[in-house]
Amino acid sequence: MDVGDSKNANLTGELVISRRLETLSITIDDLLSWGPCRDYLELGRLAAGRERWTALDILALDQPPGDLLWVVLRTELIPERVLHELACDFAEHVLYLFERVRPEDGRPRAAIEAKRAWLRGEITDEQLLAAEDGAKSAAVAAAAVAAATSAAATSAAEQAERIWQLQHVRGILEREDSRQIDRR
Repeated sequence: MDVGDSKNANLTGELVISRRLETLSITIDDLLSWGPCRDYLELGRLAAGRERWTALDILALDQPPGDLLWVVLRTELIPERVLHELACDFAEHVLYLFERVRPEDGRPRAAIEAKRAWLRGEITDEQLLAAEDGAKSAAVAAAAVAAATSAAATSAAEQAERIWQLQHVRGILEREDSRQIDRR
């Protein structure tokens, strides 16, 4: 049964995601095996004897937002379906920037809508790929405009976006976690 077929199927899907969030966790060794670019020796101190970490545990750390997102946005910690939904949310959150520069180009919005339709089982993988190809072409076209923007403004905007993404991921995971507790 497709998760989008009925309300019961959707509730079942949410329950499965909640249960998976409870069991998805990593060790410090897992993290180090991914080859982080910063000095993560401090993580041994942060771990404070903990053997396993969930995404919410990691998001509670006082670390730069980009680093936290780099760690948690993985199937080891978040179910793949939720990662797809987050990708759509992140893209929608900054879509206005693209549409300001290229208001006539609907390909990125169409790709986001196609991804959501694919998640609901309404379109095929091939239809999704076609929409993604259009969005990639639009991104290349917009790259020239982005290159003309100030590096400082871009850096500040990227940092603000990372903070929003971090708060959004935390909110989604906390909501899933509370659903799991309510069902116990």
